[in-house]
Amino acid sequence: EKLTLDEMPLIMHLHEVCERAVTEEEMQRVVDSSTRIGPQTPAPEYDPHYRCPLQVVAEEFVDHTVEIEVSKSYPGMMTVYHLYTVDIICDGLPPVDFNTLEFEHPDKDGNRKLKYIHAWVWLEWSMIQRYLFDGSEMKERKSKGSFESSEELETWLSQFDVDLESWGLPRVSFGGKRSVWKSVDKLWRELESSQTQLERWGRTDGVPLLMRVVHVLQLKVTSDNVSKNQKFLFQVWNQAANGQIRDVNRTMAKKLCTADLPFDAAKFEEAARQVVKENLSYLADVHARLDSKDLPTETSSEQSGVKVLKVEFSDHRFDLEDSPSFKDISTMYHLYTVDVVCKGLPNADFASIAFDASGTPSAIGWKWVTWQETLDILHQRAQLLERREAMLSERVREASEACRECLDELKQSGSSQDLAKAGRVTQQLQDLLGLLTSTSESTTEVQTISAKLPPSMVANLADRKGVSDDFLDGALLARQTARQPNVEEGDEPYFAAPREVENGGRLDCNRRCQPGFCNIFCGTTPMVDTTVEVRK
Repeated sequence: EKLTLDEMPLIMHLHEVCERAVTEEEMQRVVDSSTRIGPQTPAPEYDPHYRCPLQVVAEEFVDHTVEIEVSKSYPGMMTVYHLYTVDIICDGLPPVDFNTLEFEHPDKDGNRKLKYIHAWVWLEWSMIQRYLFDGSEMKERKSKGSFESSEELETWLSQFDVDLESWGLPRVSFGGKRSVWKSVDKLWRELESSQTQLERWGRTDGVPLLMRVVHVLQLKVTSDNVSKNQKFLFQVWNQAANGQIRDVNRTMAKKLCTADLPFDAAKFEEAARQVVKENLSYLADVHARLDSKDLPTETSSEQSGVKVLKVEFSDHRFDLEDSPSFKDISTMYHLYTVDVVCKGLPNADFASIAFDASGTPSAIGWKWVTWQETLDILHQRAQLLERREAMLSERVREASEACRECLDELKQSGSSQDLAKAGRVTQQLQDLLGLLTSTSESTTEVQTISAKLPPSMVANLADRKGVSDDFLDGALLARQTARQPNVEEGDEPYFAAPREVENGGRLDCNRRCQPGFCNIFCGTTPMVDTTVEVRK
């Protein structure tokens, strides 16, 4: 609802504005959900004696955003929109879907014509979010140099529905492991090191969405050894200098620098060679572990001699999820895969020692796997997490039951004096029971960010990749060409591909062409029909 200048500042007139928006504008008259206007159904007339049954019980200011754009009503004029979002609790709303009538303001004769019939339905908040974000556009992008300090970044983040108070505090991650939410300073350092970008998406009705965008290079590292060319390296564990070991279960990967956008083959190769150098320069036995009292150094470690022979771009995909590091921030991961062939790698599983910029070491465990073996590893990991979740749910249920039993015993304790003494304990038990109940409910309400957003918006986000479509098409054709066997002239064709040429004649292809690409790879006359008949 548009505000008047008399209603500013809003916080001083919030209740009056909410009452006007609900009872005098869009919802001023409540009717049945079947109310429609048709040839035999004239528009309802305004009833001056009707009183809106809705009542604003409470209102809460949520956020304030500012958007600047060219006015749609006054072409050429820039307009600043101050968008305020509030939550309103009403009494008198029908428990079922319903319609409302909105009438025009009185004309010079005092008549009020019907302006709109509004249809209202009850939906879950996750479904409402999909409607709110539909049609969203990227309004703003933040990168290196956008904020002078982490404090300035924190001020900018405060316009979104983000629990900044929890950033930097301990949390319990999925599976019951304890960790810490990263701080605003960590996010600012990511921006300044060009490891990430922040995007603000929204519509003209003031529904903002914060999106963190990260570009990641994944390496499928294979050996030049013929016996290992069907397997690639898989990182199974990582040990920090403090001795802490965590499961990883992924291929070699590294965040790409956003300053290098857009990416191309040369940039991917340079980044891949750097990642291999950082991770495989110092090799160790598969059972090697770091001793926090006697950490290795680069000068005391022997170079492995591993060399990169070939780097080839494979594909691009994306992954949209809630950030595991920054609470309440959604992250779009653009994932780029390259095939890397290395010389000098061990034939058996092994470990390596990597050093960061400050010289602090970490140990990495590597395993030679096939795609089928990676699926087995990830399946075992998923089963382990499911068992942990079931165990955690059972413990929460047992703790909740114990709280209820304690509360029942306190209520049956007898005298009011005993109840007064136990009042503090009772309140603590009730608070604990509420926390356990909310924890139990939250485990069943986990929903991915991609399920909350409309498909059109997910597609728009995915299309903002760091490579061009021409680059991807070229990489696809290069892989198709690489699969073509070398065939001498006159050999028996593997694909017999009769074609109709422009003059209507027939042409039999004598090359082993990839289906659908005969006219590209043969160099024969341009074809009309692009289908391929396979001859055994």
